[in-house]
Amino acid sequence: MGARMKRFALFLIGLVGLPLIWSLAYGVILLAGGGLDGLFTARSLWFCAGCALMVALYLPFGRALMSVYVFAHEMTHALAGLLCLAKIHEMRVGRGGGHVTLSKSNVFIVLAPYCVPFYFMLLVLIRWGAEALFPDAVPGWIWNLLQGVTLAFHVLYTGDALLGTGQPDVRVYGRLFSYWLILCVNLFLLLVALCVVIPVSPGRALDTLIQTTGEAYKGTWTLLKLPVRAMKGVIS
Repeated sequence: MGARMKRFALFLIGLVGLPLIWSLAYGVILLAGGGLDGLFTARSLWFCAGCALMVALYLPFGRALMSVYVFAHEMTHALAGLLCLAKIHEMRVGRGGGHVTLSKSNVFIVLAPYCVPFYFMLLVLIRWGAEALFPDAVPGWIWNLLQGVTLAFHVLYTGDALLGTGQPDVRVYGRLFSYWLILCVNLFLLLVALCVVIPVSPGRALDTLIQTTGEAYKGTWTLLKLPVRAMKGVIS
């Protein structure tokens, strides 16, 4: 498939998949709203406190922490490349930016940093290891606080990178497809976080997602039929 055909195919995937963004966002709202009682558990309150702490640090010190984000960004590129059996030729990280040169590239390697919360996933692995080796050595509230900090870090700096610096990564596979995929994956991860933090049962989350997806595509189809009906009325 030629480059133009591939980009056109990805554009169509993003276009057809747009209602999925609404369904995921609406699903998040429904689950969060339906689980308000769960939001007041100690686990979720510490998680929310971590999110608030990260926002408080980001507002005055956002630029100072940029190198921390750049490291996570380039490391995610590199790890995604290794998972795809690519070779790392060069990696550079600095406060002003960074880059990784790999022997191959694909959509997963290019867009992984915007979809995968590097420090959050690293923290999850550390927590699993620590609790397996040293049970109860670290209080649960500390883990919950740090999970909130790292997830909020990913959301804030990913948004900053996409909106503030004009990342060239999103142009490789087309802006529509790239932004669609990034939004969908991040909203899906937020759904997963709700299942853990509130908590919401995975079965309920899946049922809600299926319901909202059906409603989103049904509503889109109804909107698409309105111009056709109007045109038929004019012709007749």
